[in-house]
Amino acid sequence: MALRNSNFALKLFKYFKRSAASQSAPRPHCPGADLKGVYTGAEFLADVKSGKAPELGKKTAVIGGGNTALDCAAAAALLGADTTVIFRKTEEWMSADRERLEKAKEQGVKIMPLRTPAEIIGNGRVQSVCLEIMELQEPDSDGIARAIGSDTYEAVQFDSVIYAPGE
Repeated sequence: MALRNSNFALKLFKYFKRSAASQSAPRPHCPGADLKGVYTGAEFLADVKSGKAPELGKKTAVIGGGNTALDCAAAAALLGADTTVIFRKTEEWMSADRERLEKAKEQGVKIMPLRTPAEIIGNGRVQSVCLEIMELQEPDSDGIARAIGSDTYEAVQFDSVIYAPGE
């Protein structure tokens, strides 16, 4: 897959060194996390940085709302994937730098708020993700709005998942 915007790619690669080198690689804790097409944010960025473009397929889900998640989303979009960031709260609660968020959106990245993965579904390879719809509570005395599960689920087709929460 070819990068669509080389100027942005150069800027994005500057983030890779910080993001990929500074993060551990948590694995998803939901069923299906071992399917082909599931990557951690750190391993995905390391692969892209080394020139190994992972096989993403047409649609990629990026789980998380931090800088690494947005770097992964922008890179996946540059590699040609229709990319969606899935975040358990609303966009205003994302910890990512606003500049990274805007750059990712310029690359066509979509944000799907108030969702969290419950299961990654596939037959050897990712085919879809079952998402629990979250409800955002009012901020508590510390000013933190908690996202709680609604017990309502939806399945969305994706060919790959990049797991980067809290990175």
